Amino acid sequence: MTQWRTFIQPPRQGLTHIEKDLPCQDYAVQSEGNGRTVLVLADGLGMLKRSELAAKAVTTAVAGFLQKYNFKPTSIEPLPKDRILDIARDALYRQAEESQLNASDLDCTLLFAVILYNESRIITGQIGDGAICVMYETRVLRLRSLDGTKVSTNMTKTLMSSNASDYFYLKSWKMDDIKGILLVSDGLENEIYSKAGGAKQKIEWYANLISNNEDKTCIKEIDERWNLLTSDASYGFSDDMSLAVAVEKGINFNFPDEVNWLCACGHRNRMESTYCENCGADILDVYSGINYKKTPQQNKKRYFAYLNFNPAEEIKVLRNYSLIPLSPALLNSLKKQDEAESEVSLDDDRAMPSAIQERATEMSDEGNKKASSSADDLQVMNLHQVNNDSSREPKHTMPNANTASEKTPVVNSAENNHTKIADKNEPAPVMHAAPPKDPDRNPFEDRIRNLKNIITVLALAVAFTLGFLTHVILSQKTHKENAESLQDEITVLQEENEQLEEDNHKKDDIISAQAAQLEVMENLPKQYDAAVTEDGFYIGSMHNGIPDGIGTVFKDNSITTGYYEAGDILRPFFEYLDNGTVKVYNYGNDSSEIPTPSHDEGE
Repeated sequence: MTQWRTFIQPPRQGLTHIEKDLPCQDYAVQSEGNGRTVLVLADGLGMLKRSELAAKAVTTAVAGFLQKYNFKPTSIEPLPKDRILDIARDALYRQAEESQLNASDLDCTLLFAVILYNESRIITGQIGDGAICVMYETRVLRLRSLDGTKVSTNMTKTLMSSNASDYFYLKSWKMDDIKGILLVSDGLENEIYSKAGGAKQKIEWYANLISNNEDKTCIKEIDERWNLLTSDASYGFSDDMSLAVAVEKGINFNFPDEVNWLCACGHRNRMESTYCENCGADILDVYSGINYKKTPQQNKKRYFAYLNFNPAEEIKVLRNYSLIPLSPALLNSLKKQDEAESEVSLDDDRAMPSAIQERATEMSDEGNKKASSSADDLQVMNLHQVNNDSSREPKHTMPNANTASEKTPVVNSAENNHTKIADKNEPAPVMHAAPPKDPDRNPFEDRIRNLKNIITVLALAVAFTLGFLTHVILSQKTHKENAESLQDEITVLQEENEQLEEDNHKKDDIISAQAAQLEVMENLPKQYDAAVTEDGFYIGSMHNGIPDGIGTVFKDNSITTGYYEAGDILRPFFEYLDNGTVKVYNYGNDSSEIPTPSHDEGE
């Protein structure tokens, strides 16, 4: 059996809890034995002052149950949901009784993983936020929770939610190539995965550290990392952080980088970032005019994935499109890239002239030999002509002759010619010897050949001109399309901005009207409170800023009254309409469900 190891990093307070002097409300436990490994993690609710007690009680109770439970391989559902919920809630009630607290003061989320080595199976379960990541050697799968629509960033489904069973996500996995399981609370989500859901590169660091080192080393290095994350609010780690991992020993994980966009300043940003996280540059200025739908990749994410795997092309794109100057580091990289390409081009050019030069030398030698041979033949031929017909006058005379009637014999010997120049100090005579005529040669052949050469040159010139004009036309068309695409995007953004401004004005009007109503309610009885909600104006019992008890909501055209329990609407709920009718609703779940009126009554 392959050896696995489990690891839990001591949970850490987030900045918000440090500022409010609240304890860390995360808790995690591990259990080994019975041919299995169990990891359980819980995150208490920040709105409840003692929810750290809930997290500890629930993780301990659920881990004990999972360690002893007899899993059935043939079962469609690997675990009974209701039984897990009963065990967790019983632990909350017992803790409330021991601590002399109300059960409503204790609540938390729940994440767990059970590795069944003998059956080569892994069972995972989750209620609420946080994340479970299944790790293979070269990829990561982050499991999506079934958490419902959140009222705010601090609201999530929990063990005490009335419909918790509907949001309890169970999954059975075959181990096969799975090399690790990682559980984190939502306070560490920015470190592990992006909002878009893709696993981030930092998870590779955690996985390799834990797989190849002892607990002492892991705790020290992760502690230093978390010290950095909580040192500055700009890092965004305001909530408590906790981490529980089970991983195969000695694995070197290699997860591919998440798709990102490179800014002109040299900083890489998450795909969902509209502005550079380092210099604040707008992505529309860095990749100005690019229509991602018209690229070969046909969408933005695939286009940047292509650039990420082609760094040379990525920098060239920045040079060609960025309206923001490139950083010195990028410019230096671009310069080296251009020099490398230029050197390759020069090497190709040097190889070609070398071969051509050798061939030219050979052709020159051959030409010289032929010319020398032709001259010798011509000289011999002329000498024979002179000797055979000595009575003929020469056709060539020396310049600067003393008299027109004085005849100068033809000098055919190089030695005699040299003597004459030395004696008279005159330039050497120009000797013209016509080549022998070929009786079969076509007198128009040279003209035809010259005409063909001229036509070839003209054809090449026309082809080059047409190619250049085509390139100019296509470039203009591309720039026009890019400009039109950019204008379309600008128009859409302007319309969205106008709609947002209109919505904000409406909300301002509503808030102003509701604020005016609040002023009227200053003299409410002590046991009641008032608050502005998304639906209207609430008056009634509240606990920690949440409706709890009898309350009434005043809307534009109706008044609704009913009983609330920790923000959830329970029992019959009455709605009094302006037309004088009354609608009665029976709620069995919380207010996130759409109620169905049981019956209507007249006034």
